[in-house]
Amino acid sequence: MSNKETLLDIAARDYRQALKMIKYFTGDDGELNVIGYLLQQSAELCIKHCMEIHGIRYEHTHSIEDLLDACDDSCDYTTEFYNFAPAISKMESKTRYIKNYRLALRQVKRAKELVEELLLANGASKSDLELSTNTMSLF
Repeated sequence: MSNKETLLDIAARDYRQALKMIKYFTGDDGELNVIGYLLQQSAELCIKHCMEIHGIRYEHTHSIEDLLDACDDSCDYTTEFYNFAPAISKMESKTRYIKNYRLALRQVKRAKELVEELLLANGASKSDLELSTNTMSLF
C-alpha cells in the first residue's frame, strides 16, 4: 500500500480479512469473535474516514453509535445500520475483554451485510471488498 493509505483503505482491508475468515470458518466460536471484531473495526474506521475527510475531529472511541452521533451527516448510513450499531460495538469490546464471551452467528451475519453496505455507501468499490485470488505463502 502506498503512503497515501486512508482509513477507508484500512477499513476495506479489515473487511476482506473478515471475509477470508468466513470463507475458512471451522465452526470455532473464537474464530467467530475475531470475524466480529474485524467487522467492527471496519465500520469504525469507515466512519472515522468520513469524519476525517470532512474535517470533523473524532474521539478515540470504539463505540459505533457515538461516532455516528458525532459525524454530523458526514457519513452515509441507513437507519438499520444505526439501530444495529450497539451490537456492532459489542463485537469489539466484549469479544476482547470478557473471557468466554461468544457472539451469535446471526448477529455476525447481519453485521457483515450492514458493514458492506456502509463501506460501499462511503466510497469503497465492490472490487475493494472482494477477496483477491493473488495469494502468496509467507513460509
